Amino acid sequence: MNMQPNQLQEKTWIIQRCINAFKNQYEDWPNYCEKLMSCNEMLKALEECNQKWPAYEFRGHKT
Repeated sequence: MNMQPNQLQEKTWIIQRCINAFKNQYEDWPNYCEKLMSCNEMLKALEECNQKWPAYEFRGHKT
């Protein structure tokens, strides 16, 4: 991810769960989409989601 330092602090990210990547279908993941996150917060939340729900695939989505 190639971002400027000030962009890393902007709260513009949420977490989504993949429904069908081939059709670009994702759903906002509860408790991880209500509040916008910075890039660093999103990366931490993404790791947390992957640990809690290993059967699902997640992504960080910039709004």
